[in-house]
Amino acid sequence: MENDDQGDPPTPEDEEGGDSAAAGEVDGVDAERGRDVFEGVYGHDGAKTVVSAALRGGDTHVLFEGPPGSGKSALLLALESNVPGVMYRDGDQITAAKLRDVLKSDPPILLIDEIDALDNDAYDVLSTPMEHGRLVRDSARESYDVDVGTQVIAACNHREELPEHIQSRFRVLAFEPYDENEYIEVCAKMLSNEIDWVESESQARSVAKKVKEVTGQADPREARDTAQMATSFEEIDELARALHEPDADIDAGPLRPEDIARAVPEVGKERLRETLAEEMVRHSRERADGGDGDEPDPEEVGSPASNPGEKPGKHTSPAARPDGSGRDGVDEAIEDDIESVVEDAVT
Repeated sequence: MENDDQGDPPTPEDEEGGDSAAAGEVDGVDAERGRDVFEGVYGHDGAKTVVSAALRGGDTHVLFEGPPGSGKSALLLALESNVPGVMYRDGDQITAAKLRDVLKSDPPILLIDEIDALDNDAYDVLSTPMEHGRLVRDSARESYDVDVGTQVIAACNHREELPEHIQSRFRVLAFEPYDENEYIEVCAKMLSNEIDWVESESQARSVAKKVKEVTGQADPREARDTAQMATSFEEIDELARALHEPDADIDAGPLRPEDIARAVPEVGKERLRETLAEEMVRHSRERADGGDGDEPDPEEVGSPASNPGEKPGKHTSPAARPDGSGRDGVDEAIEDDIESVVEDAVT
């Protein structure tokens, strides 16, 4: 007997789920990897919605505009970290030639932070690909006309600093500074994830509040920079004051070489010095004693027997020195050379 039970018909939710899985991404979530593209970025839900829709469509270029510390770069960095195939560039570090090379590689998405730092030549390179999907070059050195499907997501402080023909290519999203609650919540996530000594979001909130109390600024970057240089919460107050007021009357305390994170450890220098000393003394004594089994080269040691009437040359063995310094003189003679080699090695 055949089984007529074909199961329940699919629900609208099931159908939506199937379409979503095919699309690979829903509401900012990468379905294939099960991760939110904007994970760790607090607030700016409107901007996330627009960017998600723009990225799904693939045609709209988006520009974030707002003051420093308002979260623009955080969104760009989230996209760079979580979306395959994107390219990230800083506007103050890319020339027209470099931008042309990037666009020739036809990346699916190009992220440009501080796009208002580009020069006019770079804006000209960007204009045609954004408007017509083509990169055109006609010069004595090279000539080409290639299709470019790159979508541009960029950030700036003031869009008025961009040429009008570039502004018109973007859908502009205006970012407002974080209010105090948003600032604290951003810091709670950021500091607890990035700073080793910050053990919880609660402690991160305390750091954020203290930094704002001292500086008067609700800027997550101020809180992060202060926390990165501190080793405990007790140091936050003085460090925040020092960063905000370099001339503040604060007891800085001594700075010792062993306290410097990137300094070569003194113990490493001592080991190198000891190793060099041992090797150089051993080698010199072997040469003085003929311990290597080879006959000394008369020209090298300046032997009077092989050069009658001549004084010992400059390579005369210390064991044969007329002043009787012998092997003790070996140790003293090479100390300056050892110190020089050690300093060169650790510089």
